[in-house]
Amino acid sequence: MKHYPSTTAAWLFAFMLALLVGSAHGADTKARTLQGKVVSVGEQFGNLNTDIQLTAWEITMGQPLIVSCKGNRANAVFAGSYSDVAMGDWLVLANEDGTLQVAIHSGDADEQLGCAAGDSITVVIEAPFSF
Repeated sequence: MKHYPSTTAAWLFAFMLALLVGSAHGADTKARTLQGKVVSVGEQFGNLNTDIQLTAWEITMGQPLIVSCKGNRANAVFAGSYSDVAMGDWLVLANEDGTLQVAIHSGDADEQLGCAAGDSITVVIEAPFSF
C-alpha cells in the first residue's frame, strides 16, 4: 500500500477545518470562565467595575452568567442596559472601555457579593455559548 502524504495532509486539513467551523457555530458545550479583579466600586449603586476585557465572541446578549466573588455567587445575564432586566435582577454590562461591569438593577452588587476593589472576581459563561 502506498502512502500519499498530500492526500493525508488534505484530509487532516479538512478534518481540522470541520472542527473549527463546528466550534464557530456554537457547537462548544463547555462553560467558559473569565477571571479578573474588581478595579472600582460605583459609589451610588455599588456596581463592580472589573478588568475583564470583553471580546466579540465571549458573550452574547441575554447569555446566562454566574458571577462569583469571595465565595458568594449570583446568577446574572449579559445585557446592553439596566432596562433589559427586571428590578432586582443581576446583569453584566460592557463598559465604554470594553471591560465588564457587574450590577444589580436598582441594587448594590458590592454588598450582595461582599466584594471590594482589589478582590478577585469570576464570570462563568454558561454553555452553550457562541462565537
